[in-house]
Amino acid sequence: MLDVPAIVLFTAGVLFLLAATFSLDHFELFGLRQAFLGNNKHASFKSSGLYKYARHPIMTGFFITMWSTSHLTRGHLLFASFMSVYILLAVKFLEEPDLRRELGPKYD
Repeated sequence: MLDVPAIVLFTAGVLFLLAATFSLDHFELFGLRQAFLGNNKHASFKSSGLYKYARHPIMTGFFITMWSTSHLTRGHLLFASFMSVYILLAVKFLEEPDLRRELGPKYD
């Protein structure tokens, strides 16, 4: 039997994640612009689209997608837990300080 609420939540998480990527330049997001055009200029600060509502909408989409399940197995719990901790630590200690240094007071 399908668990409709879990499927709806999972689908919403995937759509949220995909919608968040369209607020950005995909060529820059995947590093293609920097690799092929040698364009090393830093991206500007954006607060449009989903970025108005969530500081990290791509990560939010990952969280919704990872934790929406109708049957939480030990393997899935282990995966979702470690990925959640990894994302939280990476954002706090790697991404946030880098963005503050690059964008300055606009980011806060």
